[in-house]
Parts: sequence; structure tokens; C-alpha cells
Amino acid sequence: MKTNRISSILIMLAVFMCMPTLASSQQLTVAYAGGGVTRTLKGKKLPVRTNDRLSSSDFVTIEYGGKLDLLDVKNSKRIILKSPGAGKLSVLASSDKNNVVTLTKSYMAYIQKQLTNKGLFSKQRQCDFATVTRSVQVEEEKSDKDLTFEERIEKKYREFYERTNKKFYAFRDECNRKYADFLRRAWIPTKPSEPVSIPKKRDIHPLELKPDTMHADTAYVLQTIKGLEATIKGLESTAKPIDGIKEIKPEELKIKDNNILLFEYGANAKMPFNYFGTELSVSLDETKRLNIGELTRNNVADAFERISKERMLDNLLMDCLEIKEKYNLCDWGYLQMLNIICNQFCGDETNESALLMGYLYSQSGYKLKYAMDDKHNLYVLVATKHSFYDKPRYWVVDDWYYPTNDVKDVLEICPGNFANEQGLSLFIPKPQIFADNGDEATGSATLLVEERTITSKKYPDFQIKVKSNKNILDFYDTYPCSYINYDPYTMWLIYAETPMNDYIKSQIYPELKEKLAGLSDYDKVSRILNLLQTGLVYEYDDSIWGMDRAFFPEETLSYKYCDCEDHAILFTRLVRDLVGLECSLVYYPGHMAAAVRFNEEQPGVYYIDKETGKHFTVCDPTIKGLGCPIGTPMDIYNETTPMLIPLEYPVPSGN
Repeated sequence: MKTNRISSILIMLAVFMCMPTLASSQQLTVAYAGGGVTRTLKGKKLPVRTNDRLSSSDFVTIEYGGKLDLLDVKNSKRIILKSPGAGKLSVLASSDKNNVVTLTKSYMAYIQKQLTNKGLFSKQRQCDFATVTRSVQVEEEKSDKDLTFEERIEKKYREFYERTNKKFYAFRDECNRKYADFLRRAWIPTKPSEPVSIPKKRDIHPLELKPDTMHADTAYVLQTIKGLEATIKGLESTAKPIDGIKEIKPEELKIKDNNILLFEYGANAKMPFNYFGTELSVSLDETKRLNIGELTRNNVADAFERISKERMLDNLLMDCLEIKEKYNLCDWGYLQMLNIICNQFCGDETNESALLMGYLYSQSGYKLKYAMDDKHNLYVLVATKHSFYDKPRYWVVDDWYYPTNDVKDVLEICPGNFANEQGLSLFIPKPQIFADNGDEATGSATLLVEERTITSKKYPDFQIKVKSNKNILDFYDTYPCSYINYDPYTMWLIYAETPMNDYIKSQIYPELKEKLAGLSDYDKVSRILNLLQTGLVYEYDDSIWGMDRAFFPEETLSYKYCDCEDHAILFTRLVRDLVGLECSLVYYPGHMAAAVRFNEEQPGVYYIDKETGKHFTVCDPTIKGLGCPIGTPMDIYNETTPMLIPLEYPVPSGN
């Protein structure tokens, strides 16, 4: 009994130590106050305003639906008080219901400048009428007789621009108004479905064959995975900003550059944030924060409609779309970036963060639903072309939706939607760009994984030396395991079809190409095959990660251990990029190998694609030993009919 009491006391102390505690003389800066926040001075209640200084001993009242956002400059913390109450600020700030965010130095400096510059502004940006952010630069009008021919043409263009610009805004406002009306209506109580578990693999340790082992020429006719073509073209993202928004570059407007207002901002109007180690910034006015108040359908609708009508987030949305294009962000990366921005600006997993994220995501052309639980929490659910493993999902109207937060409860979900919205795609059509060591464009600091050397035992001069970028690995670590078209065999496609990151390619491809130069295709593939057979260390995923997970090629090159599908995925990527031959993954029950379509028949076992008649010679990069040649499958699978998983056939990389 005594031991239990001591344990309880220690736990209570630990919880108390985790709460933000304020010294009696500590001063806090008000970053935002809304929904009815007052402080009592000499018996009078005074409204709390942005940039006020509050002492920890001040008596503060937060009305129901109110919100107080404080900056603890000394400790680089933001404390968001969401619960109604009255008392000393030191007591209110110590509640475990508050949201406490640790701020970077650059973000803290940004907030302080935002709060102290009363005249701070962010100019709206001008581009074509079909993009999200719209503004017309107003210039002093001249009479037509004072204009040159070129100036008259430009004036006519401006008049046309203003008319179409107004039409676009009117159309967009009407779309958002209708969506806000949906938010006011009854939301549908929906139960989550049971998560689909990742299929379990049999524990089969790779065999080690003797050098003289060789299989006789054998052909098998195989069925390829159903419902998929040999390429993934068309499976990448098709989402576009609301109503097919498309950026038109300034030079396409055919008018002088000095008459176009391009991407100008008032000083200090950019909010810095960190996207997987890459320092970026977006336009956000720190003094115009969001507050829903009491979580009701009407309040959510009012807030959504207000931020749409006031154009307060147009510059932010434009920045997000430009970052997406500049850094090749895939749909999943774009969703993660929005989540980072919204949590930083509004507080981690707050209702305001969900509202802002849903607004930006919907205006970018993606399919989503707002939802709330009985605990007054607002959520964003996203539709996707893929089915996630081990994640609860909700069926709404005509599609499956996944929550962006961990939630398994019954939710009330708004069924409203935008026209032409698209589900999220998990395919990564272009190499993702992250800050690497010495990145001048971002000035970001990057942690590099210790250099690793992978050497072929049979060809000792054929090796890979690679130092991986931790930013890439951290991003890949967030990726959900999934399948598409209700076909479980497609779960490996995302990993196999993702192009190698340029940072990694620049380190390993030039030397590998030099070593392969002048060899036949058979000899090139033989070297790559033996490199992975003898240079990688096999281990079961469950032993290392506690679960089954596949690796992207960069992960296999970075981590010490990997299993059969990781070998096969990396092998097919290297063969396609360095040799230019078509490849397939080969799935056996409990094991994965690969196969290569050579231009000439090769000895050993080969599989015939039933759909195309193409011959793929088996190459198993998991088999150990010095003499495990092309055409040699594991003996235990001689009587097993595998499944071919065809991969995209790219032009060999020029890097």
C-alpha cells in the first residue's frame, strides 16, 4: 500500500512538472484574445487585447467560447488557453487542458515583429484571374489621348482583367457560401470501420546457394496483378485548386514586367516553419488569428465563410501551392505541410487548426469532410484513392475517408462537397526536394546519416558509398502502408515506383555507371544483383520495427537491416535507372523477388506475362552466396506459382 502511494505521488509530481508554471513576476505577451477575455484591475473588468502584457498574478476571465493565446518569450513557448474560467493567470496557465507549443527562435522573432509593427501589412499578389489570390494593381488613369498604342493595349487588358477577376471572385465566393450552408445543416453520425490489417508474411530466412547451383531453363506463364496496367501513369495526383485553378506565369500575359505586381510583401509578413528539416515560410498575419468559439455547426460555417470572404488567407494559399510545385511535393507531402503550418499557427490539433487545414486543403482541390465528436473536437477527414492498412476509416456518401488525427470514435460528419474535388494519391511522381547539407536556397541545417558502404563480395570493386539525408528518411517514416483498387498485391507499388531522390542519386549513380560502362546487360544486372545479395544484411521487419513495413529505396540504402521486399524494390529501381531494362516484382506466398525483361533470352527460370507475352527472368536479390546467378529462384518456391507485379518502364536516368 505504501509503495502504491509513493508511486501515485511520483506520477502526480511528474504531471505537474510537465505543466507550464509561471513565476510570480513573469510577464507574458498576448498574441491573441478573442471570444470574451478580460482582466480585472482595481475592480474593473478591462478587455484583453493583442500585444498586452499580462503578469502571472493578474486576474483573468475567459468566457465560454473564448480563447487566450500567450507568448512566454523567455522560454520560447506559446500557451493557448481554451477552457473557460476565471482566476490568476498563473493558475489558468497551468491547466493540463491548455495547448503548449515550443517555438523556434526564428518563429518567435517573427511573432514579436508582427505584434510590434502596427503598420505591418502583406500586399496581395497579382497574377492571372484563374489563380486563387487575386488583386489588381490600381494606377493613376490617363486619358486615352495621352497614351501610346502599347499603353492603350495594356489598358484594355487591365479592364478585361478586372471584369474577369470580379467574375472569378463572385464564382468562388458562391462555391464557398454553398459549402458553408452544408456546414450549417445536420451532420451524419458515422461509425468507423474496422482497420484492415497488413497481411502477415511467413518467416522464411534467405537461402545460401552453392556457386555451382544453376536451374535449368524453365518457363512459367503467370497472371499479373488485376486491375492495373503496366505503368502507374494517371495514378498520380489529379487534384487542382478549386475550380481548376492554374497558375499562369507572368511572361505569358504579354505585357511589360514593370506593370505587374509580383509576389511582393510587407516587411516581416512571412511566417517561418520547418518542413522535415527544410526551412520555408508563408504569408500569415500573426495578428489575425482564428477563433471558432463554442464548437457548433453554425460557428464552423461562420468561420469558414469569414476567412473566404475576407481574403485573409489568399496569400497563404498561394504560397502553399507554389511550395508544392517548387519542391515537387506529392499529395501526402502537401497534406503534411498544411498540417505543420496550421498546427504552428493555431496550436497543435486545436479546432482552429482543423478549420484552417480543411479550408486550405479544399481550396487546393482536394476531397475532404469536416467532422466532430461529442468531446467538442473538430477533425478533418480526407478521401484517397488508396486503402490504408491499420487505420480506421469512415464511409460518407460515396467514398472512404481517413481522419488526419488519431481518432476511432463515432463522428458527426458534414456530407458537403465541392465540385471536381479529387482524392489524395499516395504515389510520388517526382523526387521530393528537401534541404541537404549546405543548401543555399533554404539555409537549412541537415542531419546526415553516417556514411554507409555496401560492397559486392563477388565483384569487390563494385560498391555503393552513401550518406543519407535524414530529412528524407523522416518524411518517408510518416508514409502509411496502403493498397489500391482493392488489390492487396499493389501495396508495394508506391515504394517501387517512387523515383530515387536526387541527393542520393548524385552520390552513387555516377560511380556505378562508370563501373557498368562497356558491360553487357546480363553482366550489369549480375553485378547489381550480387551487390544486394551479399552487401545487404537481412532481418525480419518484426524483429527491428515491431511490425511489417516496406522501405523506399533510399531507406534500404540507409538502414542496416532490410528484408526481401526491400531488396527487390531497390534492385528494380537500380536496374531500371542504370541499365534501362523493364522489371517486375515477383510475389510468392511469404516472399518477394524480382524479374528482369532482357532483350535476349537468358539461362534459368523465366516467367511469361500472361497479358503481354513478355518474358521476365527471375532475379532474387535476397538469396545469399557468391554464386546465385540470374535465373535462380529459391528452391522452396520451385512448385509455387508466383504473381507478377509489373513496374513502370522509365528511360534510364541521365544523372
